[in-house]
Amino acid sequence: EFVHSNLGGMGPDEGEQSLRFFRAASFRKKILDLVVTNKTAYYPKYAERNGVAASGVGRFNLMANRPVRLNFKFVETRTDKEVPVDSLTMTFFHVEQGENSGSQELFTVEHRVDTYFVTNSSSQVWVTGSDLDYSLTFRSSIHSPNRTLAESVKFGAAMKPSDVDQLTDAQSAAAFGVRIVRSSNFDMMIQLEGQEGHGRDFFFGGNSSIFKSGVEVIPL
Repeated sequence: EFVHSNLGGMGPDEGEQSLRFFRAASFRKKILDLVVTNKTAYYPKYAERNGVAASGVGRFNLMANRPVRLNFKFVETRTDKEVPVDSLTMTFFHVEQGENSGSQELFTVEHRVDTYFVTNSSSQVWVTGSDLDYSLTFRSSIHSPNRTLAESVKFGAAMKPSDVDQLTDAQSAAAFGVRIVRSSNFDMMIQLEGQEGHGRDFFFGGNSSIFKSGVEVIPL
């Protein structure tokens, strides 16, 4: 068993209403699970897609115009006992505007952030706000590249993570990482703004090459 998927009680699993990744990390000889729970109402379009993507990163699905506040928390494996870690790193991948729907992804970190990482040349991810008032927001850029449908599909697929330790230039440009220190958890407001009835998969993981190749920024 690697993942339990019942975020917001939407299934496909039963029991604990969470998205739990077993043995996701270790800290001071303790094996940790990453537990994702919703703190506001959660509306997926395809809840059965929640869990682990083919590339091994986490994935959850979200309906457009239905923002959700998620809590990401490290606990001792198979318990609810929180474990503060020295450095909590998270990467969010495939942050881009929907080519067909025009939908925009927004991620607002509701926690103090030590540093965040983006690529210096990225035209996919824009950063606004400050962690001082919990308004630090990463959003996919709005653009109209006038691609054909086939080109759009190929472009979108190229930005999905394949190897998190060796992200391609396209994958790095559509990703961001955050580092939070001396904490067990953080909240993030996540939303997809755009065409009503549209849904999208969101991809996330722990450490990645964005922390090496990206530009390190200390929030103001």
